[in-house]
Amino acid sequence: MNFHRPSMKEILLDEERLLELLSDAGPGGEIENRYLYHILKQLHTMGASFRDEWKIVMFNGDHEGELSENYAAYLDLILRNKKVTFEAESGEYNLES
Repeated sequence: MNFHRPSMKEILLDEERLLELLSDAGPGGEIENRYLYHILKQLHTMGASFRDEWKIVMFNGDHEGELSENYAAYLDLILRNKKVTFEAESGEYNLES
């Protein structure tokens, strides 16, 4: 069977495995975790809406990459595999040595 090879800005998900994880994370499931369940549910919805373009916006407190210069710098450091933490209250990041 030929599978679509994802580009660098795609996530390729096996629906059957995703549905198993949803069942495990959902009410009465083996790991029952509401946060994980809702993230997985959103990924399933995004995958079903394959005609739409999606953008994932991650935030920490009142900070997100497009609105906070420090948070944007922090996210850039993550992409460069740096050990870094972000303090939402101060809006500052700490690069570990």
